[in-house]
Amino acid sequence: MAYFYKLLQLFSNQVRSLIVKKVKDAKYFAVILDCTPDASQEEQMSLIVRFVDNSANLPIVQEHWLEFLKVDDTTELGLATEFQKALIKIDLNIDDIRGQGYDNGSNMSGKHKESNEDPKVKSEAESLATYELQNFEFLFGMIIWYRLLHVVNIVNKFLQTESMDIDHAINLLQGLVSFLEEYREIGFAIAKDEATKKAREMGIEAVFTEKRIIRRKKQYDESGSDEVKQSAEESFRVDLKRLRSATFSSLFKSCLNLEKYLQHNGRSDISGDDLCSELQVLRYYIPSEATRAIEVLQYLKTLDVCFPNAYTAYQILLTIPVTVALRKEVSQN
Repeated sequence: MAYFYKLLQLFSNQVRSLIVKKVKDAKYFAVILDCTPDASQEEQMSLIVRFVDNSANLPIVQEHWLEFLKVDDTTELGLATEFQKALIKIDLNIDDIRGQGYDNGSNMSGKHKESNEDPKVKSEAESLATYELQNFEFLFGMIIWYRLLHVVNIVNKFLQTESMDIDHAINLLQGLVSFLEEYREIGFAIAKDEATKKAREMGIEAVFTEKRIIRRKKQYDESGSDEVKQSAEESFRVDLKRLRSATFSSLFKSCLNLEKYLQHNGRSDISGDDLCSELQVLRYYIPSEATRAIEVLQYLKTLDVCFPNAYTAYQILLTIPVTVALRKEVSQN
C-alpha cells in the first residue's frame, strides 16, 4: 500500500509540474481560494489557478486545482501567509497575479478583524448606500444577474452530484446555452418590466440616469441631423460590438486607465498609447462572428505578434474570474 501511495504522489507531482509550467508560459494568472472544513472538520484551503493556455494552436481559458492547504490560523493574515508560502513552494510569482476570487472567503475579506470605525470609510459606505444602491439601474442589474445566476446555479448543482450522467449533463448545458441566447434577445425587456414594478414598490423612480451625452450614427430611415442622441436606456445596454463604434477620446482614455490599473513596481503590462493605436486598427479587422473575448483572443493568436498590447489585454481580461462556483460539496466528499 505504501508503494501505491508513493506512485500516486509521483503522478500528482508530475501533473502539478505540467500545470505550473503552463501557468508560467502564460505569465498572467488568477487565483481562486476556497476555505472550508474537510470531513474531519479541519480547516483547509483549496488553491485553484485560472489562466489562458497558449500551448495549443488556439488559446483557451483553463482552471486547475493545485492542492489543499492546511490552515491553522483562519484570520486574514494567517490565510494570506499560507497562500504566499504555497506560491513559493510551487514556484509561482505572486506579482503575476491579475485576479482573485474567494468562495466562502469572509476571513480573507477581514471579517475576523476588529471593526473599522474610520469616519472616511463610514461616510463612503453611507454615500454608496444612498446614491448608488438605491437607484433604478442598480435594481435593474440585480434582477438581470439574479435570473442568470439562478439558472446557472441549477446546472452547477447537478454537475456536482455524485450520480451525474454525462448525457444529461450535456443536455442541461445545451439548454443553458439556449436560455442565455434567448435571454440576450428578450431578457432586457422582461427584466425592465420586473424592475419597474419593484421600483414602484420601493419608491424608486424608474428612470435611467443621464450620465453624459452619447451619440450614435443615424440609420438610413432616420431623418434629422447626421447624429442622434442615444438615450440613457440604450447606453445601459452594453453591446459587445462597442469597440467598433468607440470614439478616439473615449478609447484612448480607457486604454490609459487600463495601463494605470495594470501598473506594478513602476511598470505596466501594456502601453495605453500603443493599445489604443492597435485597437483602432483592430476594430476594422475583427471578424463579425468574433463576439466573445476568447474568440477575439484566438483571432489575435493567428496574427502572431501584430497586436501585442491587445493580446495581453484580452489575455488578462480572460484570466480574471467573473464568479466563484461553490466547491464546498466537492471538497467535503
